[in-house]
Amino acid sequence: CKGNIKTYTILPVLASTTYVWETSSNVNIQSQDDATGTIVFEYNTDIPEEGIQIKVSPKSAQCGSGDAISKTVKKNDGCDLFVPNVLTPGSNDNNNVWSIEGFNNFHKLNIEIFNRWGDKVYSNTGMYTKPWDGTQNGKPLPTATYYYVIDKADGSDKMTGSVTVIRD
Repeated sequence: CKGNIKTYTILPVLASTTYVWETSSNVNIQSQDDATGTIVFEYNTDIPEEGIQIKVSPKSAQCGSGDAISKTVKKNDGCDLFVPNVLTPGSNDNNNVWSIEGFNNFHKLNIEIFNRWGDKVYSNTGMYTKPWDGTQNGKPLPTATYYYVIDKADGSDKMTGSVTVIRD
């Protein structure tokens, strides 16, 4: 997304090595640190569907140049959230909690979940570090469809949709 900032780090970092970074033209390098092998960059346009290339080459005074490593940053890397529409608390599958993918790419998420009568059953402000587990005040909510509003606090439109809680 335009204005989104990403950080990449090379591991392991080699002592007395410098790194040469190459990026697409729609990326502004904000900082790079050879001691930690880290680059911080910002997209200055939206990422095209095919993604952008980030390429790094190590250079050492003793050993010369090393092989370049490339990474393709895809459009959905940090631009959007993936919000599941089903939650099955108490089951043995992967949907025990409402795991929103990509939440860690946003510094602040304002999340509200409502029942069909418009009563708020959940809210989160800040980092989404404790995913919703289908409860309200520690009590399990019944099988039903709930409605969410997510504000990424980045100036973009709010996300809205539904999530269905299914209990055995």
